[in-house]
Amino acid sequence: MLKFCFYNKTEENFSRRKVFQHHHLAFSATVDIDPDTLNLKSNGQLITAYITLPEGYSVEDIVLETVEVEGIPAEWGEIQNGVLMVKVDRVMVQNTLTGMIDYEEGVKFYDIELTVTGELTDGTPFEGNDTIRIILPITDIH
Repeated sequence: MLKFCFYNKTEENFSRRKVFQHHHLAFSATVDIDPDTLNLKSNGQLITAYITLPEGYSVEDIVLETVEVEGIPAEWGEIQNGVLMVKVDRVMVQNTLTGMIDYEEGVKFYDIELTVTGELTDGTPFEGNDTIRIILPITDIH
């Protein structure tokens, strides 16, 4: 976060007038979420998000504690070949996805865009999206 101060100049001193806070704008990251298809009745443990940053940025500068998938914090992360791989709790993601669905009668498959957010060590935020397909259990179809 940057702070801008504007001053009122008087003869020999300066008095602070206003302080404006400016938040960094998020830059786009490339995100790939696995699995590409998520069956809501499956019993998997974790969902994986692979994060790649554009040229000029390094995944080594990502603060793992700030990385979230749809607001769900990453539990674990590792850098492999210039890509940050993070894991998030599958049950929490499934519960979030269930609330995002605008159910249509007889529809079993939905494509949903998930957002991954985080910050670099200097506070610069990033954001990326990936679309996955979810499969509803038969009993959930309205």
